Amino acid sequence: IQKQYSISANAVYNSMGDLLFNPTLSDTIYHIKSFNEYSVRYIIQHKHSIWDKHQEVLSYEEISDLIRNSGYKALGSMFYETSKYIFFTINRKRDKFIAVKYLFFDKKQKQVYEMDNSYNKIYVEMILPDLIALDGEVCIASFDPYRIKEVVTNKGTYTIKNDTLEAIIKNSNENSNPVLVLYQLK
Repeated sequence: IQKQYSISANAVYNSMGDLLFNPTLSDTIYHIKSFNEYSVRYIIQHKHSIWDKHQEVLSYEEISDLIRNSGYKALGSMFYETSKYIFFTINRKRDKFIAVKYLFFDKKQKQVYEMDNSYNKIYVEMILPDLIALDGEVCIASFDPYRIKEVVTNKGTYTIKNDTLEAIIKNSNENSNPVLVLYQLK
């Protein structure tokens, strides 16, 4: 599919039971139909895609440099689909680093929305944890409560509207287990 292709663990079932596969650094999502049959399901179009360089043989250092210093972006490894939404990530430059931008596509509205994962916005309504799986239309995600404890408890800067979730975060310690979050977008 691409030069210097590396093994990708980006095959997941969507909520309709279709097996979808996103090769590393590709902008194409494939539907694997059987042992020897697949088709293109989606092409995620975005400006300055690293996929534009797919005919070149580039090292990972060169790819990182293109993202950090030349404004290129790469489709990330997260791609989940429900009957109403598609969740995916884009790797892009943020300061001098490569950061993950979380997005979801509303199929009905035909609109892409950014899910802001910065510390100054996400704790007011809900925590945007890492989406790890789907069970039908239910999103299954997780987060480490201890990692965000200081941000939530620091001088009351942020308020968690769910009392149970707030208590879990405030009572967490370095040995706390990750929190599983099940949610569904309407």
